[in-house]
Amino acid sequence: HPDVACSLLCGEAGWLCVETLRHITCGDVAAAAASASEYAGLAEAALSTETLSSDEWLYGRAGMLLGLLLLRDAFHGSGGAAFGDTLPERLATTMLDSGRGTAHKLGVG
Repeated sequence: HPDVACSLLCGEAGWLCVETLRHITCGDVAAAAASASEYAGLAEAALSTETLSSDEWLYGRAGMLLGLLLLRDAFHGSGGAAFGDTLPERLATTMLDSGRGTAHKLGVG
């Protein structure tokens, strides 16, 4: 299920993030790019509030965003390109919009 797959703690996203970093550390840029591409696919899925309803760090978008930023920095020195520059920004925007929506529903904002 995509909701669990996007979890940095117990889903495929966490494994892919670590696997990508391992490949970069070992100098296998092609394998790192392949696993990073899978991670980016999960991040794209996390943009949908129907796919992922959580914005929290361990199970939601905040964890996905952390992974994207970590991988972006790791790829910076390796010569590989993991994903477009707009994906982290789009994920952060989705989180902010979700928070605003929740605040509105609660009558806070």
